[in-house]
Amino acid sequence: MSLEIKCGVLAEFWIAYRLDEDFGDFVSRNDIGLPLAYFFDEKLISDLSESGATYITQSFEMFIEALEISEAEIEMLETISLVSILTVSKGNREGKN
Repeated sequence: MSLEIKCGVLAEFWIAYRLDEDFGDFVSRNDIGLPLAYFFDEKLISDLSESGATYITQSFEMFIEALEISEAEIEMLETISLVSILTVSKGNREGKN
């Protein structure tokens, strides 16, 4: 999955949930990767260093791990967005119960 797609998803998440207390731990642990993904997605910055890309990739990996969804499942989606990822994650969790 491209870095641009990861940035788009993380940017959506950061804007929607950065102030949500339920996600406080995740947001504070990813206090560089999430805003950096947003800045890149919104074209507020035009290039990422190798370490910047690493922060974003690590944040995305923690994000999908927390949602119990795989990157392969995400890549199979017709449209990759925060809503579509959360929908699949919810379905996965309900299927386990």
